[in-house]
Amino acid sequence: KKCLILDLDNTLWGGILGEDGIAGIKIGGDYPGNVFQMFQEYLLDLYNKGVMLAVCSKNNEGDVIEAWDKNPNVILKQEHFVAWEINWNNKAENIEKLSQKLNIGLDSFVFIDDNPTERELVKQMLPMVEVPDFPNQPYNIPVLMQTISRYFYTFKITNEDKQKTQQYKDNVKRESLKSSFKSYDDYLRSLSIKVEIQELNEFNRNRIA
Repeated sequence: KKCLILDLDNTLWGGILGEDGIAGIKIGGDYPGNVFQMFQEYLLDLYNKGVMLAVCSKNNEGDVIEAWDKNPNVILKQEHFVAWEINWNNKAENIEKLSQKLNIGLDSFVFIDDNPTERELVKQMLPMVEVPDFPNQPYNIPVLMQTISRYFYTFKITNEDKQKTQQYKDNVKRESLKSSFKSYDDYLRSLSIKVEIQELNEFNRNRIA
């Protein structure tokens, strides 16, 4: 798999941001906040190994961005996510939007959500998306982490893997830029693309593979 899509409330932190506020969500400190913080540390490690992280959450986008900016216990910040759909729309539709935005297939996604109704909706409408169960109690989140790891296991991490999130962010920007040009040729010229051809060697073999 290429991308891990994450819910926020009671998934990346305990509580509901819109009701509990930035300082009231449970992240860090005592249980269950310490478990959610451990989960975010694990996800940050996946990010550093080249796994793309995205958000699909029913929330007010401004509240989430403020939480990313201002809550010091939140480990995953805005820059760690390749894209997000934070609104009140159907989550299956939002995942389809993320697929279009990132230009990767739905079979490349794993979706994590604490709400069984949301998980079932995605399973029914997007059967190609992997949707593992979320534990009923936060202390079982380490079991979920083991499940997630199986989807993203790699034998070797390349520099290309580590830069994957930024590359896909750049792709999203390019797609947005494209809409401002009337001519596709003008759009391509604006990118000032330069191509370098290399022969296969011991240093680029992993990347080619």
